[in-house]
Amino acid sequence: MENQGVSALLVELFRSIAQDVAIVVFMIFVGERLVQFLEPIVKPALTWLQRVLHLPDGWVMMVFPWLVVGAMVATTELNIFAPFIPRPWVGRVLTVIFCGGGSNMLHDVWPKDAA
Repeated sequence: MENQGVSALLVELFRSIAQDVAIVVFMIFVGERLVQFLEPIVKPALTWLQRVLHLPDGWVMMVFPWLVVGAMVATTELNIFAPFIPRPWVGRVLTVIFCGGGSNMLHDVWPKDAA
């Protein structure tokens, strides 16, 4: 009887983890597509901003994906670290950092072929 309770708890835990992974992959995908769509539109303004603020070359375009994902996280209040971190804003900041990596993050996490 006790084993059934433990197995049900483990099933629920794995289901929760699978949902979180699916949300993360979805956010990375949507964020990447939004960045690709918005980049040609906002690149002239971001280049101008970079020149006016005397920022290093490419810095604004490097930060742009995190700004896009930050807007998505702010509007959806997504916090994938909620089970681990009690402060919601800290979890959201970590969510933005994690999901803002885009395809680079997926490439780093995804298993590589042994070609």
